[in-house]
Amino acid sequence: MEENKDILLGKFIKTLSYKEQAYNLIKDAILFNKFRIGAIYSQESICNELGISRTPVREALIELQKEGYITIIRGRGIEVTPVTEEDAKDILEVRIFYEKIMLFLRLKELMMKI
Repeated sequence: MEENKDILLGKFIKTLSYKEQAYNLIKDAILFNKFRIGAIYSQESICNELGISRTPVREALIELQKEGYITIIRGRGIEVTPVTEEDAKDILEVRIFYEKIMLFLRLKELMMKI
């Protein structure tokens, strides 16, 4: 019975690393417009806000820069990369496509119950 201590409803519980937590929190803040476009934010202020030390925050910021969400400005901080009109259109197209598929699958599931 001891071997099942990390299983809840058949799934393993995973604790996120500080880097993963910082990455998720910063990315969510970017996606939900918590950062002002064009403003420069220091790594120290982000660390203080999150309550996470510099190394995991720096690693998360590097990952976010690789993905195009931010620009790291050496000696100054980070700047959120603005979304272009073309990027916004692409995002909306993908979302509409995804939502159509999800609606179709849900309707199919409901029809199977009838």
